[in-house]
Amino acid sequence: MSSSRKELGSSLLETGRGLLPKEARARKCFGLSLAALLLLLAVLGIWSHHASSSDALGGGGEDAVLMTLPPANLDTSYSPKRSFDIVVAHYSESLPELRSTLAAITSLPALAARKPNVIVYTKHATTPLASIASALHLPEASVRRLPNRGREGGTYLTHLLTNWDDLAAHTLFMQAHVHNEFYLLQRLRDYFAANTGYLSFGFSGKSCPLTACVDEWGWRDRYHQLPSIYTLLFGRLPPPGRFTLSYKGQFIVSAQRARGVSKEKLQILQNVLEGPESPYSRNVAEDGEQGRDAPRFGFVLERAWGLVFACADGKLAKTCPSLWRQRREGEALADCQCLDS
Repeated sequence: MSSSRKELGSSLLETGRGLLPKEARARKCFGLSLAALLLLLAVLGIWSHHASSSDALGGGGEDAVLMTLPPANLDTSYSPKRSFDIVVAHYSESLPELRSTLAAITSLPALAARKPNVIVYTKHATTPLASIASALHLPEASVRRLPNRGREGGTYLTHLLTNWDDLAAHTLFMQAHVHNEFYLLQRLRDYFAANTGYLSFGFSGKSCPLTACVDEWGWRDRYHQLPSIYTLLFGRLPPPGRFTLSYKGQFIVSAQRARGVSKEKLQILQNVLEGPESPYSRNVAEDGEQGRDAPRFGFVLERAWGLVFACADGKLAKTCPSLWRQRREGEALADCQCLDS
């Protein structure tokens, strides 16, 4: 590692501490110390200042290198009570359409055998929970209301954090209007297995340099939040290289892999996404409570779920076939996902 990278790394904690007045250190933000939140914001700020030059980070030739992430931590001591949960992020999408989608998913042989449990989180302020449950043929207790902030990422983090000791062995996270439903079902049939750790149902083959990410639709990591997430998760600066992007907020993750991230780190991500002190919890051009339903950090997190769950090696963008076609003979399960064993 170059001396400039070492100096940057050693400055992260000192900068985080320097932002905190003594009286702020005892305050809490959504259950996590403000110190931890401000530390991550300090990391974000440092990347914003330093990462505009790839040379400053030793990132020359990064575009051609495929990144390999550190191995995932797995909580192998955890014993789930249920086999499979489906978590749905809902706002005002068609309930008959959602019911049809859920029926198609739960009837797949691999899932039907696991007797999936469905939980719907709605962010619509007035729709009665009982009417949603009735329309979906679910028990009323399976439908819960959340404040309308944080996009679907806030819903997913809320579920993980509030059910930390009650996570199913696997959880499918999806929005109420599934993107490319036919192909999601196809990928579930082709790739889901008992040892699936993380499996995305977004577009395949999409990658970018972690420290200077611009995707093919023009989205840009303007505030260098992706390398900051890497630093939070792995405790080091990212090496040069391309990582695999996730899209559409639809994926499966195992409880072992999710719990291996650590509750504190997921809480920090939620605080940056939804916390009132976080400048990244607001919409790009809006202020106030009405401007927190689509925060800028939500678009980063959508692309970073694979990174969060240590399944975003650059090679996955090369080995995983297009979402539009079936798995062929000879193609390995690991070509499109990360396995826990």
